[in-house]
Amino acid sequence: MDQKFGRWLPENRYNIDQVPLPFVVNQDKTYEVEGSKHVWVSQPSSGLDKRQATLQLCIRAEGEQNVKPAIVFRGKGNVFQQEKAQYVKDVDVYFQANAWMDGEVNIQWVSKTLQPGVAKSGKEKVIFADKVKFQQDKDFHNSCRDMNAIVYLLPENHTDKVQPIDAGYGKLLKTKIGEAMDIWLEKGENLELWHDKLSAKKRRILMTKWTGKAWRELRQDKLFFKKLFQKTGPSNDH
Repeated sequence: MDQKFGRWLPENRYNIDQVPLPFVVNQDKTYEVEGSKHVWVSQPSSGLDKRQATLQLCIRAEGEQNVKPAIVFRGKGNVFQQEKAQYVKDVDVYFQANAWMDGEVNIQWVSKTLQPGVAKSGKEKVIFADKVKFQQDKDFHNSCRDMNAIVYLLPENHTDKVQPIDAGYGKLLKTKIGEAMDIWLEKGENLELWHDKLSAKKRRILMTKWTGKAWRELRQDKLFFKKLFQKTGPSNDH
């Protein structure tokens, strides 16, 4: 056992959390199509500034960020392969009736998203998570044990103080997604497409692309993740 960190080294410490994701993120800018006499003011369509999906995030204290972000969209997943082929590869996509993470989707996520990253190491891992119901399920805990990972449930009503994702990563990721949307909107043809109302299919594709871009940028800053864990406690002795 390590004298400083105890049972789990920082590279074997993870945090899972869910973050609501609207389609329109922090959008209050004004754009003008080049050559146009009219200024178009970006305003979210009805409901698009509210939750459109849920981000399922998993980060580690040190080392490469090896678990991709996942997005849970509303629906049954009855979409054409042509659409799925346009989802960015850095983001895994799931569907649920209310765009929420639940027990069934969470188990799918463990197999498709968590395991490919976490199970590469044979060392024992610890996964810090809050006490939302589906993260207390035995099936979830057993699935994690199968990859030599223990789920450590954090105290209720204090996740902003003890959970690294709540301490800044979730908010910053959403900010970066908003920045990626701004860059997309700066192109005249995209402004026109936005104005004509985007289909649900196009919104899903764009949300994966913006999320992937934001994640690729943030995962380069290893010190940022280390500081999040130090700030909240899960990188200390347990």
